[in-house]
Amino acid sequence: MSVLLDIAKATRVERTMPVIATIMIPLTYAKSFSVDMVILVVCCVLTYMAFGLHNAYRDNDFTLPKYSYLLSFALLGSSIILSVYNEKILILNFLWVLLGLIYNTISRRILFADITILVFTHHVLPALFAGWILGLQKSRILGYSIVIFFVFWFLIQIKNLKGTIEDKERGYATPATIFQNGRRFIQLFREFGFVMMLIPYFFFDAGIVFILSLLAINCVKFVCDSILSIEKNLKITRVLAVVFLLSWAVGV
Repeated sequence: MSVLLDIAKATRVERTMPVIATIMIPLTYAKSFSVDMVILVVCCVLTYMAFGLHNAYRDNDFTLPKYSYLLSFALLGSSIILSVYNEKILILNFLWVLLGLIYNTISRRILFADITILVFTHHVLPALFAGWILGLQKSRILGYSIVIFFVFWFLIQIKNLKGTIEDKERGYATPATIFQNGRRFIQLFREFGFVMMLIPYFFFDAGIVFILSLLAINCVKFVCDSILSIEKNLKITRVLAVVFLLSWAVGV
């Protein structure tokens, strides 16, 4: 039982929540739902579980059995087979795999490459392809995708405040390892990401519910920033990011 629990933890399936929340935005604008969207979400979960398990096995993050490596390929294979149902989802799946491979190999040694890839895999590509599948106008798809990109590009920088010493030893390129004031830059990036969350209210019909949610988000952020270190706020930031996406979807 403990082995199965470790495998489940290693998949980091909870990290698919930002992706699923992102997909909710085009769903709200389309005001429609289809089997394709269910398949998109399932493929997303399977693919991310596969990469999460693969990375955990490679990095020895958990005590995992040797067959975990094979299980990660089984999860990925299942996702690809299922995505054959819709060629757009199949294309997205291959892009996920390609960017995932780049992320796991060379991206950490190129400044901002890891963050840019994460934003595309977790937010921009799901938003673009969900809108494409639902038949939204290109201007609408491009508009909300650009906003999502910039909000999360600045917001996710906070992840590079964790394990700075290890990152330096491995030769990873992040603001915290390259610049003298890199940690301060990352904190400012995060603040700017929260400020940019206002954009949907002014340009994408997000209403009063969205504004009230943003107020609550910033209250929680203020309290957490006051009592916790910025590194310990990583999980809080992830949760608040999901709340932002869901509030946008609900508030339209």
